[in-house]
Amino acid sequence: MQTINPAAPGFPASLTGVTAGAPVTGLLTFDSATLPSANPFSSSPFFGAATYYVLPGATMSLDIAGGGFNSWSGSFAAFVWDGTVPGGNDGVIFANLGGPSQAQFQVGNTALGAAAFSSTALPSSQSFGPLLVDLGLSGNGNRWLTSAVFTATQPVPEPASVAMMAVGLAGLLLAVQRHGRAASTT
Repeated sequence: MQTINPAAPGFPASLTGVTAGAPVTGLLTFDSATLPSANPFSSSPFFGAATYYVLPGATMSLDIAGGGFNSWSGSFAAFVWDGTVPGGNDGVIFANLGGPSQAQFQVGNTALGAAAFSSTALPSSQSFGPLLVDLGLSGNGNRWLTSAVFTATQPVPEPASVAMMAVGLAGLLLAVQRHGRAASTT
C-alpha cells in the first residue's frame, strides 16, 4: 500500500494502525459472460470512453492487514478500455457504484499498454498485470487508502467459481458417504 489517510471522512476503525506497505489481498467474482450496458457516464471524457458493464451477483472481498471488507452498497460495474484510455492504453476498472458517502472500492489499472486487450469485451480469467486498489467514501476525493497493489491479480469469473464449488461439494458428499459407510460397518 502506498498511502493511507486516517484523517479522511468515514475512515473505518478496522484500518486503524494500518501503515504504508501493509499487504492487500482480495477476491473479485463476476460473470464474465455479462453483456455491455448503456454507459451512464458517457459525458465523462475518461469513463465515457469505456465500455460499461453492470455486474449483478458480483462480489468483492478485501483483506487489508487483517481488516476485512466484504459488504458493499450499490451495484457493481466494470469499465473496459481497448486503446481508448488517454495515451492509447488499455484498461479495466471494477467498482461498486453506491450513493453519496458510501464505502466505495475501485480495483483496476488504466495503464496496461495498448496490447493488453483485443476488444472491449469483459475480461475473464486472464491476468491484467498489477491491479491497484482505491478505497474511501464515494463522492469524496479524500480516500482511505490508495494505490495498493492488489495481490490477487486474477478476478475469478462466476462460472469458474461455480464449477469449483461443485467440485468441492462433490468431494464433500463423497467424504460424507465414506464416513457413513465406515460408521455403519463398525
